[in-house]
Amino acid sequence: MRYKLDPQIVPIQMHVEGKRSRFAVPAVLSVELAPHLDPVSGSEHEVEINLPNGFIWKTAHAIKTTLMKIATPNLNFDHSGRNAFYTVVEFHGP
Repeated sequence: MRYKLDPQIVPIQMHVEGKRSRFAVPAVLSVELAPHLDPVSGSEHEVEINLPNGFIWKTAHAIKTTLMKIATPNLNFDHSGRNAFYTVVEFHGP
């Protein structure tokens, strides 16, 4: 690997509200989500992807990022305005 990033203990700001969720690590990354909108009426689309035999999830909701930026000395990218997905993951441990 070209760069090695050491683990850090940092505060995470998180607001969970389904397709309007957001989270951030101040001065490092910011993510904000929004639903897909009908381009004519402006109404929200309810888009789901179903994987009946899915390993991690069975149903995910398709949304978009209104903001998704990461800025560190060795890792920088902006995926704002791209597709995103959210789901509820249930874990039943051993």
